[in-house]
Amino acid sequence: MKIDEKGLTKLAKRFLRRNEVQAMGLSLEDVKKVLIAHAQKYGGCVNCIYSKPYRGRFSWVCRSCILGLSQSNCNMRKPIVKP
Repeated sequence: MKIDEKGLTKLAKRFLRRNEVQAMGLSLEDVKKVLIAHAQKYGGCVNCIYSKPYRGRFSWVCRSCILGLSQSNCNMRKPIVKP
């Protein structure tokens, strides 16, 4: 398993901006572990460095794209975790 550490760090920092994550008291490393676990379990946007937390109700797996693309129409996907 190969991990894009730079992309993962950027994504984790996006999650750390959320009040819900701050309220959990998670560190950057904690958030990275959660994101890696979800990236391995799910695919698509959940395993993409160009994703960000959805603006609505907080979820670790509900994402939107920083590039404005939809999952079904994406040609820019760059995985966090490569098998």
